Amino acid sequence: MSLPLLGTAETLIGLALITGILLRHALAAFYAHMSGVLSSLALLPDAMWHHGIPTLDGQYVLKNLVLIAACLAVTADELTR
Repeated sequence: MSLPLLGTAETLIGLALITGILLRHALAAFYAHMSGVLSSLALLPDAMWHHGIPTLDGQYVLKNLVLIAACLAVTADELTR
């Protein structure tokens, strides 16, 4: 049940980021979601790293750093309005 809920949340966050509707709420939800996703790097290091190299799961988590950087730019723009 949690996977469909997470998928729905990610879809709604993405739609809000694209359309700009409820953008501040979407950004808050995005950062909360990313804190949970990135916590797996610390909580599950054996699943995320193999001899200092990210596993496929680790790569999937690390690609979110690009999304975080993009949302930081959107947040900065939104806060200056």
